[in-house]
Amino acid sequence: MAALAADRSTVLDCPKGVPERERAFKRLQKDGWVLHNLTADLRGDSEVALAAIRKHGRALEFVPHGLRGDRELVLEAVRQHGRALAFAHESLRADREIVSEAVSQDGMALEFASAELQSDRDLVLLAVRKDGNALPYASESLRRDRALLIEATHQLGWAA
Repeated sequence: MAALAADRSTVLDCPKGVPERERAFKRLQKDGWVLHNLTADLRGDSEVALAAIRKHGRALEFVPHGLRGDRELVLEAVRQHGRALAFAHESLRADREIVSEAVSQDGMALEFASAELQSDRDLVLLAVRKDGNALPYASESLRRDRALLIEATHQLGWAA
């Protein structure tokens, strides 16, 4: 309750007697990033976490480790903020669909993909087309791939 009370606007918007969980949802409707101010119990509530992530994908950073393996939460997070992949459970960093969504949103999310997916030419191409600076996060063999180098160069505007 103290964390919620620290934000004066939330206190003014929520009359006394409103349960803490309802106050949290009210606050999260404005800004998902405030998840980090909530109690551990509220951060561990999957519905509260999902509400936060829908507003700001990077809020996954403040979700307890036990929920970072929740595929639905992570998928929603990377759709909002590709680099939220950094906070996903290791098993989900190896999930092709999740990594594809992440690099489609932000090519630099390739940095957080599993080594196996950093060797997936199609995923690397997707990442490089979004951001040529993602190429260094590809596997060593793909970093030397001429077509990928050309694609990265074009995306960065270095080609004539």
